[in-house]
Amino acid sequence: MHRGIAVALLLACGCLRERAAAPVPTAVRETPSAADAGVRFADAVARVERGDDASARPIFAELLRNDPGLTDYDLAYLAAIDERAGRLSDAAGLVDHLVEAHPASVWIPHALAQRARLAAALGDPRADDLVTRALAASGSDATTRAAALLVRADLRAPTAPREALALYREVRRAPGQSAAIARAHSDTLVLARPEL
Repeated sequence: MHRGIAVALLLACGCLRERAAAPVPTAVRETPSAADAGVRFADAVARVERGDDASARPIFAELLRNDPGLTDYDLAYLAAIDERAGRLSDAAGLVDHLVEAHPASVWIPHALAQRARLAAALGDPRADDLVTRALAASGSDATTRAAALLVRADLRAPTAPREALALYREVRRAPGQSAAIARAHSDTLVLARPEL
């Protein structure tokens, strides 16, 4: 009786999962449980935080295929990884899917700001409309607002440099990475247009 309890406990914690005598159906073996999916997700996030996008991407892709619980998170991380790797069209497609399939996600403001940035980089004329959507999105915080305004400033710099400079100055007061980028872009603009 004690042996049966010990085996049940070992199976429950996963220690004997691969050694089980009865074969597990392929579909069950390939579909991670909610706990396994959570562990895999945490592992992928940790890899991203360490700068290891290459090993994190396949984990997020697998979770996207097999675990619907965090689909919006998987899409957001995959889009960020693809953007950092220079796969801008792929990143844009992932963001579009996130926005369309998960309109109530906490990721929407960030995703819209990212999509505006990607649109601008790809020469998509909808970039400014996406900035407007990001700024109007419920739950948009100062960092997301700054990212969206940075895109708008970059779009305005060639044709409306004074407006761009004002936007850069606003973004420079915000928290996050956008402030440093805005500082560099505004310095470049002032050097190129000394009359400003």
